[in-house]
Amino acid sequence: MNPVNSMSEDTVRTLLADVASAPEPPSRISVEAARKTGRRRRRAARVIASGGVAVLVVGGALIAPHLRLAAAPDSATGPAAGARIAASVTPAAPVKPAAPAPAPTQFNPLELSANFGWLPSFWNEDGASVEETPTFTVVNLVDGQTLKVSPRGWYPDPSLYSSTRGSFPRAATDPRASAVNGRPAYWDGNGLMWEYAPGAWAYLYGAGNVQSTNGRALDEEMASKVLFGQHQPLYTPFQFTHGLPTGWQATETDSVLTNGRLLVWQLEAGPAAKPGALTITGDTHAGTCGVQPVPQSWVTTGGIRWAYTYSTGPGGDQAACAPKTIDGEYMTMYYYWRGHAQALNLASLVRSTTFFGPDPSGWTTQPYRG
Repeated sequence: MNPVNSMSEDTVRTLLADVASAPEPPSRISVEAARKTGRRRRRAARVIASGGVAVLVVGGALIAPHLRLAAAPDSATGPAAGARIAASVTPAAPVKPAAPAPAPTQFNPLELSANFGWLPSFWNEDGASVEETPTFTVVNLVDGQTLKVSPRGWYPDPSLYSSTRGSFPRAATDPRASAVNGRPAYWDGNGLMWEYAPGAWAYLYGAGNVQSTNGRALDEEMASKVLFGQHQPLYTPFQFTHGLPTGWQATETDSVLTNGRLLVWQLEAGPAAKPGALTITGDTHAGTCGVQPVPQSWVTTGGIRWAYTYSTGPGGDQAACAPKTIDGEYMTMYYYWRGHAQALNLASLVRSTTFFGPDPSGWTTQPYRG
């Protein structure tokens, strides 16, 4: 028995029996479905904005989530990230929860800001999907357990991958749960919502059968061990050598936990007025680099000859693609805000981008400079 886990072995066995025999609450979220839906919506929006320009599927160095990748090496200062995660998931000694520190008003999309601090032995984080935005963190385990966290002044939407400004409005009507580390908590019928710090909320869904006593006990146990204020880095296979335009920043990252490292497969960036103006996505979807419209020019960088195409008008697309894949992967680079005063030349961005290849041991935690 884990010394930090106050649940007895008999309780865990009973819980497993409950979970196996009782029907699961209806699943309202699918990570893969969310990815596919998001891609379809982005592509449809770009086709509409550009007056029907065909979407390009292009070759590059981003790695899709399902691939088996090399393990993260130990560093001079400590073990690999996987070992650190394992240590945090299975603490060696009891830890008394401290008073909650003030939550930040926004998260850094290039870091994992919150994570499970303890998991029962029958679950682990291998292959977990992670999404980060300034107002939202989601960690979705392969088995379907989901942790959603928002910064101060926001609460996670239980049914969507998003946050809403304000305090959890159903606290007035949802059944009250046992306090989590002294903070108020509520059952919403599918999971546990709790205020982990003043004005900041987290949501745990799918961890146990919330209709049973033991299932709720497991949810409460896991919630009480969640780690906040984390700064675990995310790794990308490219770097914008000359940085991004002034006022731009990463606005969303999607990554997968592989051998202890969070490997980014999608990154969005832009200014405050257009947060997702630039999107770089890795996908296994096959395609070619010769679809219409015919490329207006070619860009050679890193030994790869990229096709560059664009449409006219303020909302026109830009796209760059390589006529061959790297390690069987395809990459899409889109920019759609052409004609605006802060417009970015995607061809110039490709020329100034360094690609590190398919081996994640050489990837960077700083995808852009400046």
